[in-house]
Amino acid sequence: MAFTTINISTSGDNTVVAAPTAPNRYNAYELLLVPKGPVGVTVKDGSTAIIGPIRMGPGTGVGGLFMRRRDDEKPVIQTTRGSAFVVNLDAAVQVGGYVMGVTADIADMV
Repeated sequence: MAFTTINISTSGDNTVVAAPTAPNRYNAYELLLVPKGPVGVTVKDGSTAIIGPIRMGPGTGVGGLFMRRRDDEKPVIQTTRGSAFVVNLDAAVQVGGYVMGVTADIADMV
């Protein structure tokens, strides 16, 4: 399993894990996102939103996002074949964290 640090601050789409070659897909088993300020966050499968937007950060009541699957055989997020794992920010706010996952041709498990 690969650990990828997330350190983004650009408004709009931020590619966290590049699109794998088809027929592979990205399978995330753990995700942590922590913003330094208020921001809307959308997690995407390429250009398709799969989580969010979630308003988070100081003053929003949501400090961040943490997802972990108890069953290590099933990813918490899975992209479609050949699609990147993307985090979209609605403002230029620093967001840190990490994602742990693998790139493989694993059947639909989410």
